[in-house]
Amino acid sequence: MPQNNYIQIAKKNLFFFLERFRREPIQQALVELLNNQNRGESYLIEVQNRKLRSLFSHCYNNTEFYKKLYCEYGVSPATVSCMEDLKKIPSVTKDDIRNNTESICSIIGPKGYPVKTSGATGSPLKFYKDRVASAYSYATMYRGLQWHNVDVCDKEAYLWGIPIDRKERLLALLRDFILNRFREKKFNLTDEVFIEFFKKMQRCNPTLLSGYSSLLYEFALFLKKKNLPVESIKLKIIKYTAEMMYEFQWDCLKNVFDCPVIGEYGSAEIGVMAFQCVNKNYHVFNDCCVLEFEKSENDGLYEIVATNLNAKGFPFVRYRTGDLVDSPGFSRCQCGLPFPIMGKIIGRSADIVLTPEGKRIHCNIFSYIIKYLMKKGYHFDKILFVQENLSNLAVTINPLIVQNSKFQADLTSLINDKISPSMQIEIKPFLNEKNEQRGKLRYFISKLKEGDIPSRSK
Repeated sequence: MPQNNYIQIAKKNLFFFLERFRREPIQQALVELLNNQNRGESYLIEVQNRKLRSLFSHCYNNTEFYKKLYCEYGVSPATVSCMEDLKKIPSVTKDDIRNNTESICSIIGPKGYPVKTSGATGSPLKFYKDRVASAYSYATMYRGLQWHNVDVCDKEAYLWGIPIDRKERLLALLRDFILNRFREKKFNLTDEVFIEFFKKMQRCNPTLLSGYSSLLYEFALFLKKKNLPVESIKLKIIKYTAEMMYEFQWDCLKNVFDCPVIGEYGSAEIGVMAFQCVNKNYHVFNDCCVLEFEKSENDGLYEIVATNLNAKGFPFVRYRTGDLVDSPGFSRCQCGLPFPIMGKIIGRSADIVLTPEGKRIHCNIFSYIIKYLMKKGYHFDKILFVQENLSNLAVTINPLIVQNSKFQADLTSLINDKISPSMQIEIKPFLNEKNEQRGKLRYFISKLKEGDIPSRSK
């Protein structure tokens, strides 16, 4: 057996051991989910309805927020037995979660570990995730990867960035070691960063390349431009997540790497909800979640309303994700998988930040800046970064915190340190919430025109 296989098996066993030690039963959940898949479509619907009844009864009896909400609408466990009955229940928003965090926690069992996220909306959110919910989210991802012959702890190259906070950074690197993956450690998309990452891929021979759509695309463009020997890397698949991928980006990745390019759909709140098959259709994991599609204010688009069937420490029931799709219903795929497929996901995108020095930085750096500021104790629920031109960045945020001079200094210092020391920063308040509400599109907007974008040439 090749040495790489021994390493993969050893790390896989270590990973499952540590997850059991943490009481995060990923291996157990994966066995269950593969069994569900093998038993077919009707069984998956039975599992979904059974979990939904259990979850609703739990929320009604053990969470102050949901009990009060459902009583106001005259809904009880006796009236909710399947997906169709969910329409009787009111949906919940980010503001509901933000304003009722403690009362949403279950009164029985651990509420889980705290999670702080900026999300693609730029609206920071704090909630809790219990170990069981986390385990199922990982297990759904691994089930999707197995559709493409990728297993747990197969060697992975990871284009994702890394936390700013030192402790979180060390934990991320430790997890990378256990999961048998390596990542690029900077957001600055320079030739030096990309060539170092490519050389490491050649040395380590990964099975999987994963990351943000825009980072993967930039990397493929670099390899194509430099005419590097990509054929020396034998990937099984490329997996993109967190952003939508445009057709031209998909074509570029497919042509450069000559392997399947597969999308994953999920969120920090709900976990992994869907995974693409070989036909590029998103199959919904209906034994772990319920997805509904409600007409949005955008013509012809529908908002995803999601229920996590495995989260009981901090439940998300009929949660308005803000994500948009182009179809209100499900259909079937010819690939043979028993899961329903959803419409095309609209409205997840990210841009590249361009600096006066000519650097190209992935905009997810703002996500880590937001998390870092929240960890320092600053409280805000909405933030938007807009690059007006190469030298100017506008930061729009809640009116009250704009007046905090220390916050202004800390934010400016972070941007100057992590993005550009010469970037001019304007911090201003949201003046018209209604007109400036973006939906879940992004927390960074670039207003640069094609002529403003410098060449990647040195």
